[in-house]
Amino acid sequence: MLQILKRYRDLLAVAGLLVVPLAVYVAHARHPGERTTFDRAIVRLARPVERAVGALLAGAMEAWD
Repeated sequence: MLQILKRYRDLLAVAGLLVVPLAVYVAHARHPGERTTFDRAIVRLARPVERAVGALLAGAMEAWD
């Protein structure tokens, strides 16, 4: 099993990097009342990252002005 993981490590990493943003997008696309438990968990986990990126961009825009 470990040999298979090593062999397909790059493919699994790319798949993960594609699935995570897609899951965040789908979770955010739904109306808050229609979100499943999985969607709410994804939104809750993504919230700190979104806030950090937003603060970083706000600071960059403020510095630019």
